[in-house]
Amino acid sequence: MKKYITFTCLLFAINVATAQPREANIIGNFIVQDNNQPASMGLMSDYELVLDSTVQEGYNPDTGTWGKQYKETFEFDSLGNNTRYMRYKWSDEDGGWNNLERQVFEYNEAGQRTRYEKSIWNDEAGYWQGESNTHYAYDENGNQIQYLSFEWDDENREWKNRVNVLEEYTFDYDYTMNQILLPNRYSYMYYSHKIESGSEYEWDTIANELTMTNVTTYCYSEIQGESSVRASSGNDVKVYPNPATGFVTVGLNSPTLFFEVFSLSGERLISKNVMGTNRIDISALQTGLYVYKAHTDNKTIKGKFIVKH
Repeated sequence: MKKYITFTCLLFAINVATAQPREANIIGNFIVQDNNQPASMGLMSDYELVLDSTVQEGYNPDTGTWGKQYKETFEFDSLGNNTRYMRYKWSDEDGGWNNLERQVFEYNEAGQRTRYEKSIWNDEAGYWQGESNTHYAYDENGNQIQYLSFEWDDENREWKNRVNVLEEYTFDYDYTMNQILLPNRYSYMYYSHKIESGSEYEWDTIANELTMTNVTTYCYSEIQGESSVRASSGNDVKVYPNPATGFVTVGLNSPTLFFEVFSLSGERLISKNVMGTNRIDISALQTGLYVYKAHTDNKTIKGKFIVKH
């Protein structure tokens, strides 16, 4: 049987700014993170309300009445992470809600998803039938280095103990994502540095092993001229240490700036006017990944840092 490997080259634009090099990541075999520790996206006690369910009703033109159709429920942990989603269908015959779909989510301390599982209720056999089971692994900088997908064994009603699809990524640590202009389809990815390549493997049932099926190379071109958004490692502002505990130091060449810290969900947690070099107290922040913005007279500098306690 012939094997075909496809190669794809994706062109991006990159803003050239001075960045401190980081040691390149070495990808091992299967770095499966089964970390149940949730992300610090805000304690449940920080909110007043939580959306825990929805109920959908539909109109029946034959009877001229409204009736229940579907119901959704959501579960959260104490840190505000959505850990479970359930969907039900109303049964007039049973007079209640019947199982339809279940989704389970797990996260690491930085708020990144490490596991996603989706199951569909098999009403005839009366059990949850697996549809999707994916794991995600990240390096210390928050870059997604692996995506692993597992296959459902319907005969034994469990997930097979082997990887069905594997994706691996490599990065250039000389550039952060704040220096790179991305198309919309790539803006959601869990990357903090310049991605260089991605490789995909699929399980070959004949060879009984993972076989490479395609390789994607990400190609970049330089943007000429100055940009209004620069990397945190440029000459205008420095935020260190990273990871940080207790405080971060903000150093700048501009006389003053306005410094803000946001959660990954976009909530502003810290805002402060900075002059010269300032130490900013971050002891109230939970362990996790945060975004900052430093506003000077003529530009906004964006970056990320990790809090570890």
